[in-house]
Amino acid sequence: MILFFFASEDEKIKTRIISEFKDKIKYLNANKIINYGYQRNELFIKNKDLAGDLEYAKNYLMNIYILSKCIDIIMTRGSGGAGIIILTEGFRNSIIYIEFFH
Repeated sequence: MILFFFASEDEKIKTRIISEFKDKIKYLNANKIINYGYQRNELFIKNKDLAGDLEYAKNYLMNIYILSKCIDIIMTRGSGGAGIIILTEGFRNSIIYIEFFH
């Protein structure tokens, strides 16, 4: 069985991916639900609900670390993706999308 690790702070995207891949996917649950409106001014780094949430930050960093240890990766460009690239020793295959909006 092929197994995927999935990470996204956006609950809409996460729900779609989980419903599509079901038991083939693993992920960490965050302690807050975020649904972006996908306007440039609604980005993760500007989300006031997350300011000072240490548990959410720990979960976010654990996702980055786990993804950096994967064999292959598909990701979007962003601060989390930058962390993954810094921490990895390389991927067998990689795809990086410049923008991902609904």
